[in-house]
Amino acid sequence: MATPLVALSCMALIWEALHEHGEQRPRAALISALLINGTINHSSPTDGPGFDYQQGFGRIYINTCIAITTQSTFVKGGNAAESKVPALRLTPDAVRRWTSPVIPVPGSGRNWLVVTLVYPDKGATFLQNDLNLVIRTGDVEKHGNMGSDVGFDHTSKIPCLFNHRELEQTVMVDNVERIVRENVPDTTVNTVVQAYNFLIPAAEQAFAVTWSFRAV
Repeated sequence: MATPLVALSCMALIWEALHEHGEQRPRAALISALLINGTINHSSPTDGPGFDYQQGFGRIYINTCIAITTQSTFVKGGNAAESKVPALRLTPDAVRRWTSPVIPVPGSGRNWLVVTLVYPDKGATFLQNDLNLVIRTGDVEKHGNMGSDVGFDHTSKIPCLFNHRELEQTVMVDNVERIVRENVPDTTVNTVVQAYNFLIPAAEQAFAVTWSFRAV
């Protein structure tokens, strides 16, 4: 019982903080992204994906969650009436990805960069759409849920028939991607959210992405 009670209490505080800073109708994806981004899994290696199946994403540090809302280090993409960032689509290429403005890296001391992507999906056995999270520092890219490994997260995807591009449709089980990076080796970083594959090619996908630096 402790875990859901703690999560619900923290979500109430996040909701209140969002309201105080102008977000009158925060979506579940944004609240989830803020909650997850404020966690640290102390049992996970620093070059790992940032979660495991015993402790999930780890201990919640609510002050970090609240700081993200006050510093506005988050973006919600979706309905034009509620967001300045449009939902992602597969075509044309200009609306296939969202790239953040340049994010300055703190200049003193060791730090962790934590970036979290959450997106909603229609109810089904498997997720309908697949978004990928990327951070870029100089010429180096890191991808969501991959830790120090290269490539993208395909471990939770299953093959189905009839892809509009290939003859295979990949559908994700998990709609959360996270990157934890220690001591970013540059002065700036960019966050990218990009559409990889949709069950219905003409569909559009809302999302929420958050980022924060914390001292090690």
